[in-house]
Amino acid sequence: MTMTNHDSTPEAFWLPWGWNGFWNNLWNNVWNNVWNNVWNDLSSHGVDNAGPSSSGGFYFGGGNFPTIENGTNGPDVLTGSNFGDILDGGSGNDTLKGYGGGDVLKGGSGNDILHGGAGNDALYANWGHDKLFGGSGNDALFAGAGNDHVYGGTGADALFGQDHNDKLFGGAGADVLFGGLGEDTLTGGTGPDTFGFSENHGNDVITDFDITEDVLDFALQPSLNSFEDVQASATQTQDGLIIDTGEGTVLLVGIDLADLAYVQMDFD
Repeated sequence: MTMTNHDSTPEAFWLPWGWNGFWNNLWNNVWNNVWNNVWNDLSSHGVDNAGPSSSGGFYFGGGNFPTIENGTNGPDVLTGSNFGDILDGGSGNDTLKGYGGGDVLKGGSGNDILHGGAGNDALYANWGHDKLFGGSGNDALFAGAGNDHVYGGTGADALFGQDHNDKLFGGAGADVLFGGLGEDTLTGGTGPDTFGFSENHGNDVITDFDITEDVLDFALQPSLNSFEDVQASATQTQDGLIIDTGEGTVLLVGIDLADLAYVQMDFD
């Protein structure tokens, strides 16, 4: 394991919440500007804040990283500080704990456990079957490839399943859950949550959709452009309401066809 001190103050960037813009900017900016730059060019880039922006987006800011830890090819336990840290587990089954501050944690290959702790953190599982815990604060959690479990914790969090069959739990707060590819299970928790779906998203399940406050966003579903489109694609089952998006299906557990008129939907 190697540990260094690092201080960087790059310009921050943010992602607009409009779904088309948000998801497109997410993949372009997060993967290219955050992960590639943080791990490949630590000398000049960094992110120590991640959370909803006051200007209406999701914010990644730069700042001071007192600790950068790189794991080995085996199982590691990496711990941060009460400030913003960068922890990279590398290969092996690793445990990463950010503690306080706005941290960036990357699991690498292997089955990893990532704890963001307090602060607005960015967690990326990468390869393997991983568990991510945002903790308190407004966190961004990326499951990566593998069958992952992602827990937002408290705060307004953004959870992304990416590949394979993931389970996402928003926890408390107004969260955004995006299953990505594969057969995903999404649980928003308390607070008004938004559920988004990628192209070719598979057969997803929302376990606790609340028609009084939650939102379904179909911006990336080209065959769904209106309530009438959704209504025509909906089927009542014993388990709940199934919506055929044309890219996959979404099961709203415990929701009836009669409830559909009260469901909040976005198409932009």
